[in-house]
Amino acid sequence: MKITTIVGFAAAAIGLVVGSQLPKSGTAGYVVITSTTKNR
Repeated sequence: MKITTIVGFAAAAIGLVVGSQLPKSGTAGYVVITSTTKNR
């Protein structure tokens, strides 16, 4: 579970950095994050 959380936060951080470097086109963008929780 910890590895999944770390990977998720790293992917979000990379997405924010890359997204902030792209030229702004004025259109809206959306992100959908899904996850599954399993009881160990």
